Amino acid sequence: MGQHLEERKSDMRHKKLVAVLSIILLGLTSLNISMAEPADLNDKALKIEMQDENATETVDRQQVDNNLISEENGVAADKTIAAQPISQPIPDRNNQAPAVSRKSAHVSSHNLDSLAKVVFGEARGEPFVGQVAIAAVVLNRVESDKFGSTVNEVIFEPGAFTAVSDGQYYLQPNNEAYQAAQAAIDGWDPTNDAIYYWNPATATNKWIWSRPITITIGKHVFAH
Repeated sequence: MGQHLEERKSDMRHKKLVAVLSIILLGLTSLNISMAEPADLNDKALKIEMQDENATETVDRQQVDNNLISEENGVAADKTIAAQPISQPIPDRNNQAPAVSRKSAHVSSHNLDSLAKVVFGEARGEPFVGQVAIAAVVLNRVESDKFGSTVNEVIFEPGAFTAVSDGQYYLQPNNEAYQAAQAAIDGWDPTNDAIYYWNPATATNKWIWSRPITITIGKHVFAH
């Protein structure tokens, strides 16, 4: 009986020891976990930060590459670099020698009306010098061997003037259009002898851009 009681006490002491050891081990495990978490979190944060920096660097490099490619294609940042003629002073009407004998020989009172209609149909709303320029191109074509020999032949050449094609030529010109036509007849040529002109915002003919540009007036580019 005494021996059996002693065995039970020994067994209870063993169980208590196991329980104590389990508690100690559990505490140490919890301590290790709590001590490891900050390091892990810091490591994760560091990795995320490094990834962000790499991503930013990648974006920055890509942006630079895109800018270089854009500049090679004629585009810089947010704007297009179009082919622009070198700015030249517009020939002053008062400084040009009168060319009445040269151009008036091709112009009658009927031709004046035709010139004014072209000016009004092609360039109304443009500055006065820009309207004179349109009439000057017509007269320059008359003198060129590449076009008709009269004002009407030049004006009504198929596809030569948009105003004729779309019917705006047949509108009644205003006084300013007549004045611009007369100024060109009197010898003022602000285009530097151009025989072509176009609006770069609407022009679709690639060939026209191959012509030697003389000047830009208002919305129109003029060329030889």
